[in-house]
Amino acid sequence: MKQHPIINTLNVLGAAAENECYYLNAGGCAVYANLVAKELDKLGIPVHGIVATYEPKDLNKVRQGVTNANKKREWNANGLDFSHVGVEFKLGNRWYQYDSKGVHPRKSWLNREWWKVCKGHLSLVELDGIANEAAGWNDDFNRRTEIPKLKRLTKQFFKEVVK
Repeated sequence: MKQHPIINTLNVLGAAAENECYYLNAGGCAVYANLVAKELDKLGIPVHGIVATYEPKDLNKVRQGVTNANKKREWNANGLDFSHVGVEFKLGNRWYQYDSKGVHPRKSWLNREWWKVCKGHLSLVELDGIANEAAGWNDDFNRRTEIPKLKRLTKQFFKEVVK
């Protein structure tokens, strides 16, 4: 069965991103998710951020104690650990989850089986806010050198989809 071009693009993009950015999933996952979410949104595809962690929380409940939902430290202070961040998007009547490891139908975990997906989701504004906050992420991901690479790759791959 032929896959949707977006799924093919994302799967190839994920492999390229991991090849270009060694520590992508060690401090850069939210940045990558944010860049991909923006491109999917431009195409009119329903998309939002998802969080996976060892001890999943209900993001809607955590959000109630958060003063500024665009700040990672606010979420952390209210008990949410951002072990991993990805996106969830809808094609047709089906929801998919995505990170650099590939596109999968919606499931209970993301990237690693012990990272359970939290109930609820991050809006695109919230995802953008936490992705752009440098503090509190793994420093192995060099934001200064890696973010420009990810921006270039993401734009390049999505440009091919809209041709």
